[in-house]
Amino acid sequence: MRGALILSLALALPLPAAAQGAMGAYSAADCAAFWSAYARRMGGSDIARLAEGFGQAAQRIEGAGPTQARRDAMLALIRAYIENNDRQSRDLFNRLAQACSSLAAELPETRGIRM
Repeated sequence: MRGALILSLALALPLPAAAQGAMGAYSAADCAAFWSAYARRMGGSDIARLAEGFGQAAQRIEGAGPTQARRDAMLALIRAYIENNDRQSRDLFNRLAQACSSLAAELPETRGIRM
């Protein structure tokens, strides 16, 4: 539950204007932090490559990659979902996974990376 609260606060920050629009509610930096935390918790070289690709896209689009605080918040979300079966965390995890998968298909840095 705490992880979901932390993540909700982190994701409430406004996106830079360049990151809005077709990208929807989540930025490339959000997706980099999300997949980086997932790879850290669950493993997987393809997931780590996806996180790296999103990080590169965030640098190009937003001028900066994900912050450590955002990666820590995503890791807290994933732990709350996996370890505590927190419903709110599960719902947010699923929304992030879906949004980031859609965004991955649009970005040259992530297009073609399979999960």
